[in-house]
Amino acid sequence: MVGFRLVSTALQLLQRLEGSYPNTSIDWESVLARQYSAVLDAPRTVVDVGANEGLHTRRLVALGAKQIVCVEPMPDLAALLVAEFGQSVRVVNAALSWTEGRQAFQMNHDLPTHSGLRARVDTPPDARVSTLLVNTTTLDALGLNDVDFLKLDCEGGDLDVLRGGGTTIAASRPLVSIEYGAAGYLAYGHDHFSLFDWANVHDYVVADLFGNPLDRREIYDACVDRYYWDYFLVPAESTLWPTLQASAITLLGDMAPFNATP
Repeated sequence: MVGFRLVSTALQLLQRLEGSYPNTSIDWESVLARQYSAVLDAPRTVVDVGANEGLHTRRLVALGAKQIVCVEPMPDLAALLVAEFGQSVRVVNAALSWTEGRQAFQMNHDLPTHSGLRARVDTPPDARVSTLLVNTTTLDALGLNDVDFLKLDCEGGDLDVLRGGGTTIAASRPLVSIEYGAAGYLAYGHDHFSLFDWANVHDYVVADLFGNPLDRREIYDACVDRYYWDYFLVPAESTLWPTLQASAITLLGDMAPFNATP
């Protein structure tokens, strides 16, 4: 793997970020988009799970992906995606999980982006939350081939999506982006190391968005649930590392505290 010129490990980068920025001052969605845009070259099939209003769908359309599949459980948002993208994007009005059927969906009206099949554990007792029944399906049931990128934003249900996509993931070996933080994953019965363990079993490597691998248990332990909660899952055999890290060097160089030599 290509080493960083700015920092040498995920932990060192995290510590410098902590010392320079509140994590809420960084536009993490833009960081994610900039990084996957750097490594996806004419992608064949991309899947935007938890598409919401289509922020990343628009980016994926601009990348010229051959096939884009948006999965969005909330009917009003799914309808907006259909209205905006028409036939250029396949919109699936459902929640991805590990099984097909119908489930209660917890709609957080105060923070709609915190909505999911289960309420996050940090949901305030007085939050305005309502329940609606939604269809659930699996990644495998979508019948996709040649998936190059899978974007997950399921407020804790992400590992259940991976569980329901074992055949697709084994066949396509996509780059995966995933949110993983205790407020979400605890609601689904997962723990701190569940993501690391999934990656090891399926020959993937957990990495931060800047391309630093969290491939050792002690590094993963020191970084996860600390400052950021967005990660990549990179196939162990991937050749994307140099491009991902080169993009990160440029990205971090645009951030003032990283312009000076460490």
